[in-house]
Amino acid sequence: MNEILQFLLQSIFGALLALVFLGLAPSKLGEKFLNHHLERKLSALKHDQNEQIEKLKTKLAHLGDRGVRSNEREFRAIEAAWEHFLDAYGATMQCAIAYMQHPDFQGLSDIEARQYLESSDLSDRQRQAVMSEANRNKAFSRFIEINQISKAGLAIYNARNLIGKQAIFIPDDLLASFEAMMKRLSAAQIQRSIEPQYGASGLNDATWLITNGESERTSLLAAVRERISGYSG
Repeated sequence: MNEILQFLLQSIFGALLALVFLGLAPSKLGEKFLNHHLERKLSALKHDQNEQIEKLKTKLAHLGDRGVRSNEREFRAIEAAWEHFLDAYGATMQCAIAYMQHPDFQGLSDIEARQYLESSDLSDRQRQAVMSEANRNKAFSRFIEINQISKAGLAIYNARNLIGKQAIFIPDDLLASFEAMMKRLSAAQIQRSIEPQYGASGLNDATWLITNGESERTSLLAAVRERISGYSG
């Protein structure tokens, strides 16, 4: 406002000097000349201000678009991280519990055993190996365990890989929570993978996951919900 007032005063003074120079008294003719001069100056000033306002609007709109895109990227990153974490969590929990149910192969005929194996998730090679074993129950359980461990390992790898790639879009506190849970899953999966050969002496990562996994998953879910709830505002 001060700049505009200063501009007007300078314009009036300049116009008066012009009148004096031209020898025009402050008559009607002088008044018209003065008004015309001020109108031209005001028009130029208004045009300049409008240009500045439009530039400011464009800049603000650009900043707004960047903010929206940033929120969208963060949302997609958190969504993908959560989905991959759930896949890893489910596979690792199944691996940690090591629960399996199957009929007693000792009471099945070869035909019945083959029919059951065909309905299982075992590979053709594993099915053939089970049929060739004297203790089919032990062989079948071992292959189920191997598959569960491998499935958990792959899911954990995919989740950690995804979270690592999307880390720049995930808030630090939430990223730390994801990484902490992934370490827990990895530790449980590693324990199960070495148990058949080396035992589990001194290792309790699988037990920890079975005992605390669900409460930790619920806490992480609450943190994710709290974060993404802000995008609707």
